[in-house]
Amino acid sequence: MLLKMISIKQTRQTFQKRFVEEYLASHFDHPTAEEIYLAGKEQNLRLGLTTVYRILDAFAHEGKAIVIKAGGVVHYDFVRDDHYHFVCDVCGKIIDLRGDREIINRLAVRHDFVLPTLQGVVIHGFCLDCAKEHHVEKLPKEE
Repeated sequence: MLLKMISIKQTRQTFQKRFVEEYLASHFDHPTAEEIYLAGKEQNLRLGLTTVYRILDAFAHEGKAIVIKAGGVVHYDFVRDDHYHFVCDVCGKIIDLRGDREIINRLAVRHDFVLPTLQGVVIHGFCLDCAKEHHVEKLPKEE
């Protein structure tokens, strides 16, 4: 009986959970928990920041969302298609990347690795503006 109650609780669909899921699915700007919380408050929803964090954590564990740390801030991305991210470690800019699968596959093959999906791959570095500002040189092109 207890296990049945636990499994019911885990799959329970609350209005808070629905709101967070719909917000993530409709926003492509990698929102933070605080941004989602404030959007709920603007709609006069009974929604606590702790609840938003708990829902996002559950979504990450279920594979519905990924966590992206950028510029010391935690962002969330809804899993909607096979893409990966560049993240600037200075300003926190996050760029969605699609394509270039063959480059990633060659890298994986070279290291005896298999990547069935690129979702969740986050590559840290510097956006061009921050690289210029901090005098960071680009890697030389391979010949």
